[in-house]
Amino acid sequence: MHKLSFTLKQHTPIIHFQPTQDGATLRATELKPKLDKFLIEKFKQEGTDYEEWLIPGQQGALDYKVKIIPLINKKTHKVIAYTPKDKEDAISSYNNINDNRIIIQTFFFPLKEMIEKKIRQFFVLHNFGKRQSKGYGCYSVEDSNITDILKNCKLDVYVKNYNNNGDEYNLKSDTQLDDYFYKNVISRDWSLIKSGKNFHGYEKSQLFYHFNDKGLKWDKPFIKRKLMEHLSKRNEKIFLMSKYENRKYQNKVLYDTNDEIFRFGRAMLGLAEHYEFKATNNRLFHVEVKHENIERFKSPVTFKVYDGKIYLIVNKLPQELINDTEGFSFNVKEYQGNGSNKQLLSEFKLSGILKLPSFHEFNLDEFMNKALVNNKLNYKKLV
Repeated sequence: MHKLSFTLKQHTPIIHFQPTQDGATLRATELKPKLDKFLIEKFKQEGTDYEEWLIPGQQGALDYKVKIIPLINKKTHKVIAYTPKDKEDAISSYNNINDNRIIIQTFFFPLKEMIEKKIRQFFVLHNFGKRQSKGYGCYSVEDSNITDILKNCKLDVYVKNYNNNGDEYNLKSDTQLDDYFYKNVISRDWSLIKSGKNFHGYEKSQLFYHFNDKGLKWDKPFIKRKLMEHLSKRNEKIFLMSKYENRKYQNKVLYDTNDEIFRFGRAMLGLAEHYEFKATNNRLFHVEVKHENIERFKSPVTFKVYDGKIYLIVNKLPQELINDTEGFSFNVKEYQGNGSNKQLLSEFKLSGILKLPSFHEFNLDEFMNKALVNNKLNYKKLV
């Protein structure tokens, strides 16, 4: 049996599914499938024959074992950003910062050598636990040269600037890590890129401006208009509520009625299972995204935090997303009330199909480069 052992440094808290468990940390059941997929993709790219290293009867599983040994807690971070509806659960979900000892064992010496060569890049490019694309569960092998790995990963990588002079943004203390990383930097920046800013004032997203510049409309007004059309046919007067200033929309055509000019833009930055819209009369509309072949997938953009610096990695979009021509439909569940008192009143399907943008309408690398270098987001490309 050939053994590989190294110390894994944890840089940001991990949101653990069993946070109260003693020694709750990175799980081997999450680590190994991710590492298997990463290694096999690398083997295919490099023309490496790996078939004999696979576990018979287990598709895509390489024949090695992983053991994770938590080391002593270094520091604790309070919870500021992402919070589930139950705040107590949210607080308990954030595990402390822990380093880990990782032990990998295999009968195949060449496989052990391959893992040793690629393991540093693997951890720099991946996060773990919940909300991992937003920087949670960020690790690195102890002796990794983070900058060199990011520069040579063949992906577009950006680093956060502190000011317009080009000085790198640096989180110098635990307090800054809490206040800025979890709340004011990544959450704010991602809102300005994808969905728009609705707190401390309203601001449209870079994604909105991207499609507007191409003479297209994005998905938000499409879904709202379809909901308004449905509500306008009822005897009961119900109005959708705007998140901004808590005002209500009138159920009339506020947007272009030509479905052909709308694109499911937000899906290109991560496809959610559903969206929610509040309405008058204490109503909530739960809009589910439906497609025959495409299910929820995570954002292609990953935030990383290393030694006080914030990095953003732009991964490749899934091929099925790029090639799709069918489009998406939307099923709606209408509720009344809140929390445990919420009651399902009706279910219906919105009319129309919302298509994804073509490659010519949305190139992820070009979009992210244009969005990130503007003065409000203030990133620079790592070259």
